[in-house]
Amino acid sequence: MLGTGMPTLEPILERPDVGGAPVMSCMLCLGWASIDAVRGVKPDAAALLNFIRGEGWGPRLRERAVK
Repeated sequence: MLGTGMPTLEPILERPDVGGAPVMSCMLCLGWASIDAVRGVKPDAAALLNFIRGEGWGPRLRERAVK
């Protein structure tokens, strides 16, 4: 998904993959890489897929969503 803003996160959370391929945006990747860097965690594919599915951030985003 092309887009650098936070608005890309909600659609990714709603549909984290299309036809088995993960959906990513610049903002999602930046967030994932930043969090792993701060935690001192070595990035890997499994962690990325979990992050794309909203692990760690999805519930907080849903709480803040305007209804």
